[in-house]
Formats: sequence, structure tokens, C-alpha cells
Amino acid sequence: VDGVQMLPLNEGLGEYFGTSEGVLITEALADNTLGLQSGDVLLSIGGRAVKDPGHAARILSSYEADEEIPLRVRRQNRETDVTGTRKH
Repeated sequence: VDGVQMLPLNEGLGEYFGTSEGVLITEALADNTLGLQSGDVLLSIGGRAVKDPGHAARILSSYEADEEIPLRVRRQNRETDVTGTRKH
């Protein structure tokens, strides 16, 4: 989806990344417009908690191209907000 690949968090990954919520970004292309990085855990999109990769894709698809998308991620052991957009 928009230059990123996601995996669901299992118990081991969740423990490693310090959260049991969200999905793991396993690959983020340098030109992805979402502002995500490999190793991020995507927690929420527009205030909606992300349950699994399919759920994240459905939420992202509800946004128009170039519409700002507020994302909450866990990056380097702390939560941060990122603003991205969808590709055309």
C-alpha cells in the first residue's frame, strides 16, 4: 500500500517493539508518501486503531489522493505523530 509493506504483530514482535497494538512496517520505499519508515509500528490512522494490515489498507483507501493523513506510529521506542498523503 502506497510504498509500504506491513505485517501483523505477533506476541514476540509486540514484545520487542513495546506494544501489542498496530502493524509492523517491514519495508518502506524511500519515495513513500505516508512518511513511514521500515521498523515503524503503525498504531492508528486518523485516530482509528489499526487491527491488521488489511484493516490499515482499508482505512488508507478511504483517503483521497493528496489528502493529509494523520498517523500515529511507534518509532525507536516512542510514540510520534506523522502526517502523510496517498499517492495519485
